[in-house]
This record gives sequence, structure tokens and C-alpha cells, in this order.
Amino acid sequence: MRKYIYVIGCTTLLFMCLIGCSADNIQSKGNQVIVQQPVENSNQYTLYRKITDAAQVHAIRSITRSIRSNHIIADMVRPPDYKFFFEKKNTTSSDKSVIYNLWISPHQDQVEIIIESKPTYVQLTKEKSAKLFKLITGEKLPGYVE
Repeated sequence: MRKYIYVIGCTTLLFMCLIGCSADNIQSKGNQVIVQQPVENSNQYTLYRKITDAAQVHAIRSITRSIRSNHIIADMVRPPDYKFFFEKKNTTSSDKSVIYNLWISPHQDQVEIIIESKPTYVQLTKEKSAKLFKLITGEKLPGYVE
């Protein structure tokens, strides 16, 4: 009987260690944000900004996690004002499976996002738009009034 309790205890401890290690990998996935802006008269995008501050990356991730898949397919009349995605530091590979295309709304007080890998279109609230735009670009959203 003691053998079984010992085996169950060791197995439980092993699983707890494995779950803890995998949770660390999930948390560290994409510890910087790459922001791109369009090149004039081209369909290409160039590096605009790299965000490496952990608090900013976490804030961006929390906003993007709040976006729910809604299966809305939107066709925008112009290319995105910015694109951004999460990437691990010190690696050449990036997690481009989720690329966020960001447009500034016509009134310039909200942002609209289309996620490339999912049929998802969302217009963020004015507050979330201002916060995300400030985090992504380092500038205030032009039409947002507090």
C-alpha cells in the first residue's frame, strides 16, 4: 500500500513540475511586439517600432486577448495603417500566425482591427483604441479627446 502512495505522490509531483514548466513557456511566448507601417506606393511594410518593455507587451496582449472571434469578414478600402505581431526576443523566428492589421477610423478617435489568421473584425472602444494606439505607436490617437 505504501508503494502505491509513494508512486502516486511522485507521479503527481512530476506532473506539477511539467505543468509549471509549460506555463512558463506560454507566458514567455512573444515577449516583444513588432510594429510595421506601410511603405509609400507599395504593398510592403517596414519596421516602425519594436516594443520590448514587459509592461507594455503585457498591456498590448491583454487588449488583443479581449478581442473575440466574430467571423465577420470586412473588406477595407485601404491597406492597414499599421501591422503588429508578437515575437520572442533573440530569435530569428517570429510568431506571425497572428498578425493584427490596424486602421485608424475616419473620425480618428477609434481603431479597427482585422486579424489575418481568423475572420475577425473589431472596432475597439474609444478608450481601448487610445490605449492600444499609444502603446503601439508611442503617440496619441489624433481624434481622441479624454
